[in-house]
Amino acid sequence: MTNQKLGLNVISADMDRVSLERRTTELVLRGELSLKDKVESEISTGLDFLDHMLEQVRFAGCFNLKMNLEARKKKLLHTICEDTGIMLGNLVLNLFKQRKDRVGVDGYGFSVRIMDEARVKVCVSVEGRSNSFIELPKCLEDADHVEDVLNRDMIAFFEGFAQGCRATVQVQVERASDPHHAWEAACRALGDCIREVLKENSWRIGQIGGIKGTLD
Repeated sequence: MTNQKLGLNVISADMDRVSLERRTTELVLRGELSLKDKVESEISTGLDFLDHMLEQVRFAGCFNLKMNLEARKKKLLHTICEDTGIMLGNLVLNLFKQRKDRVGVDGYGFSVRIMDEARVKVCVSVEGRSNSFIELPKCLEDADHVEDVLNRDMIAFFEGFAQGCRATVQVQVERASDPHHAWEAACRALGDCIREVLKENSWRIGQIGGIKGTLD
């Protein structure tokens, strides 16, 4: 039985797996991220493109991911994308906390990824500072839809991830003409960054992505 109160509830957490539930008046999100025992992903947000992007993050990050979303009121694209990003960030942050004091983790990641004509750079640093900086070329700024969501909804996904992970996230779409390819490259790069953030590093036991040593 999970907690029915609003907010974030930790269902279970250890060094290799974390399971969370997040309730708002609009949505209920249940997520799990694990690093061991490769299994099939279970992703269902109600948005096909967002599900596809989460699968890209999972595959690039080499982790198992479960994400289930229930809309308690109306199906609002922006809210679904932003809150899914927040949940993914919450999962990474909670696993980061489990690992940093036991085995140490890198705490930051950087990746450049491509998808056909698109090339995207993503940087993530977990330092307790929730910042997001997203640069798009004009052709994407002028675009509206990408499959069944909007470009600005995918921006909200990355902004939500930064908020949930208490991380600084930079996304630079260096070149692209197809928004699908741009966001797919971005999500591949995000997965790489998450893998690096959580990568074991005994030199950094008890540390975060910056030298202040605490997320607070």
